[in-house]
Amino acid sequence: MQEILDRHTKVKPCTSGYDNKFRGILKCADCGSNLTIHTDDRNPDRPLLEKTYYLCRIYRVRGAKFCSKHCISAGDLEELVLSDIQFHAGKFIKDREKFMRKMLGQMNMSSANSKANIDKKVAVLEKKLKESDKQFIKLYGDWAKQMISEQQFRLLSAHFEQEKKDYTEQIEKLKAMAENLEDSAGKAECLADEMAECAEIKELTTEIVNRLIEKIEVSEPQTINGEKVQNIRIFYKFVGEIN
Repeated sequence: MQEILDRHTKVKPCTSGYDNKFRGILKCADCGSNLTIHTDDRNPDRPLLEKTYYLCRIYRVRGAKFCSKHCISAGDLEELVLSDIQFHAGKFIKDREKFMRKMLGQMNMSSANSKANIDKKVAVLEKKLKESDKQFIKLYGDWAKQMISEQQFRLLSAHFEQEKKDYTEQIEKLKAMAENLEDSAGKAECLADEMAECAEIKELTTEIVNRLIEKIEVSEPQTINGEKVQNIRIFYKFVGEIN
C-alpha cells in the first residue's frame, strides 16, 4: 500500500462507497490535523478496504514540506481498532475490578485522592472551622468584658476571619473534587459496560466507534529491519489511552 501511494501523485477524494467509520477522530500524530479519506481507483477489482485509505490533511493540501503522509489503509485501521476493543473488553469480562482500577488510574485517581480520603480531609477541616468559630465567640466575649483592647480584638478578629475563609475555600475545593471523582468513576463504569457489550463483535461499525473512541493518533510508518512499523494510539472516551 505504501509503495502504491509513493507512486500515486494525484490523490483523489474517497469514491469507493466506503462507510467512513472514523470521520473526525483520526489525527496526525505530528501536526495534529485530521486524516482525510481517499481512494486508489486504478485497480477497480481490488477489495474495498484495500483501495480506501487515509492521509494527513496538511500533507494533502500543503505538501511534504509541512508534514508527511501518515498513510494507513481503512482495512488495517479497522482490524487494529476492532482487535484493541476486543482485547480490553476481554480484560474487563475476565476481571472487572482489576480493569476498573486500571481505568481509574488512567484518570489520575490515585489513592491519595480517593473519595474516602477526601471525606476525611473535609471532616478535619469542618472540625477546625467549628473550633475557629468557638474561639471567635470567646474572643468577642473577652472584648465585651473589656478583657482585651480594641486593637487586640481587631487584630485577632481579622485573623479568625481569614482562617474561616481559608478553611471554607479548602472544604469547597475538596467537595468539588469528590463530586468529580464520583462523576469520573461513573463515566469509567459506563465505558467499561459499553466495551463489554462489544466483546463478541465480529465487525466494526460507526456506532461502536462513536460510542467508545474519542480520537485515534496515526504516526508516520517506518521501516525497521525490513518491516513496516506504524504506531497507532487509541484514546477512549473519558479515560484516554488504555496502556
